[in-house]
Order: sequence, then C-alpha cells, then structure tokens
Amino acid sequence: MSLFEHLSLIEDPLSHINQRHNLVDVLFLVFSAITSGQDGWAEIQKFGELKINWLRQFRAFKKGIPEGILLLELYKR
Repeated sequence: MSLFEHLSLIEDPLSHINQRHNLVDVLFLVFSAITSGQDGWAEIQKFGELKINWLRQFRAFKKGIPEGILLLELYKR
C-alpha cells in the first residue's frame, strides 16, 4: 500500500458539513512539513503556502492550504 492509501483509511473526525479540505491532503501536508523541520501549526501552514506547487505534484489540494486553526482542530480530535 502507498502512503496515500494508508492515509485514506483514517476516518475524518470533522462532520461532513465542516469538511472543506480533503483529510489525506491535510495529513500529507502535516507529514511533509514536520519531516522538513517545521514546528507548530503556523509553520505548517506557511510551509504549505510556500510549497503548494510541490505538494500538488502528489495531491490536488483543490481548496488550497488549510489555516493553522483547522490543523489544530483536527489535532484535538
């Protein structure tokens, strides 16, 4: 199984009403940012904004990069 296939097995904790961003996209963003040395939700968001073209080589990110507050909400759940 690929990384994306594994990530797609994780159930999205946000209700369907609040699902603006694809969970696999968000998890890939967090994974990529952390392995690149980013620390904290604001840095992860900034990494995503700076590396959006690179990230889109692997995932669509149709709604762009989620804000740090959304990342924190997902983390809490």
